[in-house]
Amino acid sequence: MKNPDATTPRLACRIVRLHLSFSDLESGGGFSSRHIASCDSCKGFLSAARALEMSLSHAAKSERQTVPIGLDRRIVSAVFHTAAPGPKATFSFRGLTLGTVLALVIAAVVISRKAPELPPVPSQADIVRVARMSPDNGWTRLRPSADRLLDAAPLQAEADAVYSDARSAIGFLAMNFLPAAHPAATREREGAR
Repeated sequence: MKNPDATTPRLACRIVRLHLSFSDLESGGGFSSRHIASCDSCKGFLSAARALEMSLSHAAKSERQTVPIGLDRRIVSAVFHTAAPGPKATFSFRGLTLGTVLALVIAAVVISRKAPELPPVPSQADIVRVARMSPDNGWTRLRPSADRLLDAAPLQAEADAVYSDARSAIGFLAMNFLPAAHPAATREREGAR
């Protein structure tokens, strides 16, 4: 398949170039050498890579310098004669004072703040007395609908569904994670039923 973008190398070219990047440029062989022999783009890449490698190796050889005599002794003596850094201050009287004053101000604000006034809470006896005195109390209006709800028993159905799901989960866990019983013991238990 041809690549629509002429600036991007083909997949085979990219594979060969990746192989050349991680191996010695002189060591060809196999697919890479056959591809390079037939692809002008990869030949150009290989020649540019060889030129770069030669220029880098030449520059590295020319920049080598000899180590001055006694450099190791000078480094070690400099390390021994360097003063250790002083300990950091861990206690600050100014910070302690500022923190104490701030805590006292916050405590004063909290203590001096006026608590909101709540209405008095009626006792249970007051609630029962008011309910009995009312001729049209709420209990008589709620009784039929409450009876219907109890007859339908939606909570019991929900509880039964939760119980069934829990039993299924426990059965699954027991079947998959508990060790299997010995076959003879299983047959004895099944025969006892």
